[in-house]
Amino acid sequence: MSSVEKKTLHLSRGKKICFALLLVLLPIIFVLGTGEILVRIFYPQRLIGIMYSDDAAFGFWNQPNLRNKQFQSEVNCPYYRVNTDAKGYRSTRLAPGKKPVGVRRIVVLGDSYTFGVGVENDETIPAQLETLLNAANRGQRYEVINAGSPGWGTENELAFWMARRDELQPDLLILLFYRNDLLDNMRHLVYDCGSDGKPVYAPKQNLSRAKRVARCIPFYGFLSEHSHLVNLVRKLLVARLTKTGAYRLDIAPVPAVAAATSLTSSTLTQTPNGVAIPPPMQLQLELYASLMHAFMQNAQSTQTPLLLALLPDATDCVAEPRLPFSAVVPLVKQWETDERLRALNLQPPFYQAHEHGESLYITGDGHFNPAGCRLAAQELARVVQNIWGETHDLKK
Repeated sequence: MSSVEKKTLHLSRGKKICFALLLVLLPIIFVLGTGEILVRIFYPQRLIGIMYSDDAAFGFWNQPNLRNKQFQSEVNCPYYRVNTDAKGYRSTRLAPGKKPVGVRRIVVLGDSYTFGVGVENDETIPAQLETLLNAANRGQRYEVINAGSPGWGTENELAFWMARRDELQPDLLILLFYRNDLLDNMRHLVYDCGSDGKPVYAPKQNLSRAKRVARCIPFYGFLSEHSHLVNLVRKLLVARLTKTGAYRLDIAPVPAVAAATSLTSSTLTQTPNGVAIPPPMQLQLELYASLMHAFMQNAQSTQTPLLLALLPDATDCVAEPRLPFSAVVPLVKQWETDERLRALNLQPPFYQAHEHGESLYITGDGHFNPAGCRLAAQELARVVQNIWGETHDLKK
């Protein structure tokens, strides 16, 4: 066989291979493309993207160095952009280092309401709080650090505080409580409950095997941010694995919650209005109280002022808030009476605003919209100024 014939045969084999690949890939591309179009039209999904990084110390934490990444809180809700710094804080500036001279640094800890799900970077509660304080206090500079992470509970916040407190050098710690913190704490990702009722640091792997495998798939991050079909498959897979118990294979069984000896749900079986607290919620209150006691003890030992703010959801914006919000309020009042922290109940101002017809929540989602974040920031700013004995106009 001549060299020309061999070359012709070689090219023919190459073309055959390419043709065979096209025969295999084109139908797959067609099916996936058609599926994507149909899902977008008839069953649109929330484009979640990858917002978290695996961090056993805190359970999980925000992805660092996000640059104008688009996320969606719920289907049909507006997209919002997220920036994080090199350490994972939601911010458009450099990660906080040593505290500058003459600056009061405030750390705000919380979950998605603190992080600002659904709103832009400069519309979050911490960002608006910083703007209000700096605009109202000439000669005094404030730096407010957004240390919120969607999905966190009090246990994640306590672990974060113990790990990064010295690095941040805060002059004030603000904890933002939301009702689902009670249930989030029951995952025991970071703390178990000891026989004496005190939290025991026992961090566990948060990401399931399924999640870790998925993140090894090429372009998974891009597809999760842009593909409705991928997010539908992910939702169905998560639902299936959760139902079969295989979703969290790496997580140890939830231990029993021991009763604490201080004022917790063991001495609070009903709200001040006589509403009975169901036993499962009493256990959640027990664990929440034990975690808060650890917070208060640490704040006292480090002489860091602690402000606890209670965030209402739309169902709490009525004359009588619902459980579990109404069950937490008496506990917080007692802690404030004992001078273990400062407290701010945001339900009254939110109720008043709701009565005046103001819109404070994202429609179809439930998180605060920019107006809700601003109202919360204004109320926080007044308490912060009172802590440092200042009175200035906050309506600028």
